[in-house]
Amino acid sequence: VTGAIFGFVVMFTPRLASSPWALAALLAVWAGGCAALVGTRIKYAAYLALYTASVIILAQYTGEPGSRGSALFVYSRVADIAIGVAICIVLSYIKPWYAEQAALHA
Repeated sequence: VTGAIFGFVVMFTPRLASSPWALAALLAVWAGGCAALVGTRIKYAAYLALYTASVIILAQYTGEPGSRGSALFVYSRVADIAIGVAICIVLSYIKPWYAEQAALHA
């Protein structure tokens, strides 16, 4: 959700949304911030935040002056993430061994 919020704010600012250099700089800073979290327990969440922000920003960029992003696109991306999380939660109850450390390193 953090990546979606970041992408939403960036793409709803027309000055940023229509500037490729500003978008590249913001994505580089965002990637650096997410990379700092890779060594922690939330490394997968950091990856999803980076990926979601990148998808929301890059998929909506048109280069037209004054262009903005679509709120519907952001909502659909958040819904996709929620569905994926729900599937993982359901699978963890059906097959609890699926997320164990031994299974992940096999």
